Amino acid sequence: MQLLKIRRKYFFKSQISYTPKRSKNYNSKILADINSKISNKQRQLNNLGNPYGLNGKNFYVVKFLLLAIFLILSIINDLSYINILIVSIISFFLLDILIFLNKKSLYSNIQKDLSNIVDNVYLQLASNINMSKILRDISYVCKTKVFRDALVSMSNVYEYTGYNIQTAVLELKRKFDIVEVDMFCNALVEQTLLGDNIALFENLSNVLTQKNLEQIKLNTKKKIVFITMGITVTLLNISLLVFYPIMNSFSESFSNIFY
Repeated sequence: MQLLKIRRKYFFKSQISYTPKRSKNYNSKILADINSKISNKQRQLNNLGNPYGLNGKNFYVVKFLLLAIFLILSIINDLSYINILIVSIISFFLLDILIFLNKKSLYSNIQKDLSNIVDNVYLQLASNINMSKILRDISYVCKTKVFRDALVSMSNVYEYTGYNIQTAVLELKRKFDIVEVDMFCNALVEQTLLGDNIALFENLSNVLTQKNLEQIKLNTKKKIVFITMGITVTLLNISLLVFYPIMNSFSESFSNIFY
């Protein structure tokens, strides 16, 4: 009997000492995952120019705050369950949608800047200027702040790593998932390693110019479509304003025939 009591005593001690330890490790893992997600979001926001000046933590706070506000408003206005669900989904992802729209605008501006940057690099290479000076100067022809900062960082890395161009362009590629940026970085690497191949930048300049022209044409077509839709809606409204009284009068006259 005494032996059984001793076994029970040590069994419960081991359970008590083990459970908090397991819980503590589990909570630490959750906190580590949350901190990792917040850090990743902060890095993504920085790469996108952080248009709303949010840090990683505030981003999620705003998301849940928007969800709570619209959810309360939906309940106050006595919306149906389906409408409440739709409003909740839209409000929760509203900030992501706004940042995505800003991302498209940012990437479009970067593509425009790249055309000027590539032309600048081509002219300097044709003038036999060394790559170190070229990389220091290209940020001056860039108008997009987040991209300009990345170019300055690339130039610094290039010099600090003993003129290792492959290491220097890695950060630029990682920050901006844009085909044209990859093409630009690859051209820099090939030119630096092989040398005397400035035709790469001439070809790249032609490609970027063509893409910019296509984008301008596409934007023009979109504007024409929106203008046409606007004119159509306006004409419909005018038609309703003009013909509705006539049709209403005609309807009343027609009804009076049978009464």
